[in-house]
Amino acid sequence: MPVSYTKNMQKHYVLCRMLGEGTMDEVFDYIHNLEVDDDFNEPFYEIVDFTEVKALDFGYYESNRLLGKYKGWH
Repeated sequence: MPVSYTKNMQKHYVLCRMLGEGTMDEVFDYIHNLEVDDDFNEPFYEIVDFTEVKALDFGYYESNRLLGKYKGWH
C-alpha cells in the first residue's frame, strides 16, 4: 500500500493518502518519515484519507503499538 503525504506548513496540517492494501509496518514507515522530516517543528493536524484503501491489517492488538509511537513523538 503506498502511503504518501502532502504538507501545508502554513496551515499546520498534513494530508495522508493510503491506497490499496496495507500493513501496519507500512503505517509505521509513514510515521517514521514524518518523524525525520525537518519541516515538522511545530504541532500539526493530520488528516488521513482512507477512501482508496481496500484492506488494512490493523487489529485492536496493535493499538498500543500505534499509540505508543505517537506518545513518544515530542
